[in-house]
Amino acid sequence: MISLIGDFILAPEDSSNSGGTMPLFGKSSVKRILNGLIPISLLLLAAVIFLTALMRRGDLSSLHDDVMAEIGSLKMCSNSISGRLTQMEFAFGEDCDRLEKRIDETILSVEILRKTEGIIEEVVSLQALLSGMEPRFESSESSALAAEYDRLGGEAFKDGRYEDAAAYFKASWERDPEPALYPLNYAKALKASPLPIADSTEIRRGVYAALEKNPFSDEALQLAYDMALETGDSEEAIVLGTTLLKIDPDDVELTWDLGRLNLQYGNPENAAALLRTVSELRPDDDAPPSLLGNAFYELGKYDDAERAYLESLKRNPRNLVSLNGLGCLEFEDEMYEAALVYWTKSAGIRSSPALHEKIGRAYQSLGEGKRAIDAWNRSITITELHTQDDIDNVVSRCADIAEEYLRLNEPEKSLEYTRKGLSLENVERLRTIEIRASERLERKR
Repeated sequence: MISLIGDFILAPEDSSNSGGTMPLFGKSSVKRILNGLIPISLLLLAAVIFLTALMRRGDLSSLHDDVMAEIGSLKMCSNSISGRLTQMEFAFGEDCDRLEKRIDETILSVEILRKTEGIIEEVVSLQALLSGMEPRFESSESSALAAEYDRLGGEAFKDGRYEDAAAYFKASWERDPEPALYPLNYAKALKASPLPIADSTEIRRGVYAALEKNPFSDEALQLAYDMALETGDSEEAIVLGTTLLKIDPDDVELTWDLGRLNLQYGNPENAAALLRTVSELRPDDDAPPSLLGNAFYELGKYDDAERAYLESLKRNPRNLVSLNGLGCLEFEDEMYEAALVYWTKSAGIRSSPALHEKIGRAYQSLGEGKRAIDAWNRSITITELHTQDDIDNVVSRCADIAEEYLRLNEPEKSLEYTRKGLSLENVERLRTIEIRASERLERKR
């Protein structure tokens, strides 16, 4: 009977309704066990009374002793079980409190980890990159790793972190040199970075690596073209620009840029074809026909040049390039008065040393020496001596004035301008004029 009671007490509760195994001695279990002991005790008492009555009818003393012994053992077991249940209930309460606290701490830790997951991933990847280590990605293949670096670089570029982006794109290029996109992205990130990160040599390396993989990448060509313009490599800019124009023949702005570049760097025939196109596509713009006139002028096609200049002036009567160009055409034809009309009008809009030099030359050709000297003096006055070319121009104007004064039989004035020029530069022409002026002055005395 004692073993049956022990089995009853130690049996686990039914967990089918809860979906899992419950603790062995929960509070509800203890109550059920204690409630179960009451009817058992009543049954035992009834058994004792019954047995006592039997003993009166017969010799059952030994059975009585056994029963009483069992009752004593039962009482001891009951007391032991009650004490153990009390201890286990107390211990269970403490375990529940500790478990609840641990669960709260775990939930908080998970929330913190979720919030910092993105930051930790990026920091670890960047540290690994800077230390020459590969981040721990699921795929160990170079192409997958390069793609991940390219993704990180794209995010950094979007956020304006161009130096980080350049480092990521360079890493993607080094791990997978086949795609043209990786070196191009590297060059773009460098181009967007502040100095000294934006190394033009390194940018060119990335751009031309991309072009080697894809020679007709308009994005790579455009970046290379812009770099050539910035570094002053006009020949390379013309080649790249021409290729770009083949890809997009309707790019009027590029056609205009190429026309100016070809004209500036000695390709007037190519310039004329390009500028003619722009002039037709921009009927209200006076700049293209004015430069078209310059291209025809350099080609010796003076009639075409004149028509282009006049077309430009129809669009804008104050176009300085066309006014100066028409003045040059009239001067070539020895139409000095007509040349002066165009040059004087141009000087009234914007003065320049070169323009006043031409005006002086026209007056000299007309035999008006004093007016020529005035124009050359004006050229000297407005010249700022920043370069050797500036000095050379002033010295040449001093020589022109000295010679003109010598022609006008004014050796004193001639010597004044000769010495002024010699103070800037000792040139043979001025020394020769000085000797002539000094001899003329001696004869005059």
